[in-house]
Formats: sequence, structure tokens, C-alpha cells
Amino acid sequence: MNLANVTEYFNSANNLALQQDHVIDRTFIKLREVVISYSVPKTVLQKTPFNNVNISLVGRNLFLWTPASNNIIDPEVTAYNGSTVQAFTGEFAVGPTVRSYGVSLKAGF
Repeated sequence: MNLANVTEYFNSANNLALQQDHVIDRTFIKLREVVISYSVPKTVLQKTPFNNVNISLVGRNLFLWTPASNNIIDPEVTAYNGSTVQAFTGEFAVGPTVRSYGVSLKAGF
């Protein structure tokens, strides 16, 4: 290879076969949120100042499946806002999606 043509060798417009090895499959299945709620019966609330009470358990980002060829990134969370441009695929400096759990209490008067 001639040093004057080194940019052509790595340029995706001139060497598509080389670039194919660097494409990551972004197919995925994700369980973003699960909420399990319980509404307290009105008969239990008769002697309280509440008209309704709802208690919920909340889980976010509980499951992410990606193909074996992509075991490093969440396809929805990238450093470049999900850009599909080859030069900015966004697989750099991205941490895993945070999994969280919580409890919600809602009361109506």
C-alpha cells in the first residue's frame, strides 16, 4: 500500500468490506418498566380522611437482551444520542443503563 493512499484504505466510501467488520448489531429487547399496583378497598378507608389510596412497586430497566455480537452497549444509550452515522456510532464512553426499584404511594382526599 502506498502511504499517499492510506486515507482511502480506511475510508468507508472506498473500502466497505473493511467497515462491515466494525458494525455492531443493534437488535435488542428491553423491559423498560414494570409497575405492580394495589388499590386499597374503599371499605378499609371509610374511617380515614382518604377517598383512595394506591400503593405501587416500580422497576425500571429490568432486562436487556442483545445478540452475542453486541455484549458491550445498550443500543438506546449512546454518547452521540443514538446517531447512526458511521463516524459517530456512539459506542464510546457509555456506561450501562441504570436499573432502579421504587415504591409509590398515592392518596386522594
